[in-house]
Amino acid sequence: MRFYCSSRGKHVNEDFLPHQSIWESYPNSVFYAHWNAGVIEETYLDTNELSDIINYKRALISLFQFRVLDDAVR
Repeated sequence: MRFYCSSRGKHVNEDFLPHQSIWESYPNSVFYAHWNAGVIEETYLDTNELSDIINYKRALISLFQFRVLDDAVR
């Protein structure tokens, strides 16, 4: 993942410039989640990663969680 930020130059149409980010040191980091009937039951994350990276992965995983309205609440 590569981040870009706009240069704060005079011209609005200037190209975007590369911006150094902690994400560049995690280009292929792997994570898993156990998903069952719309509920994330377990996540498998590398605890040696930075908390920002772990929180971002948890946010991505949470996007896959859903509940059918007719289903009983557990």
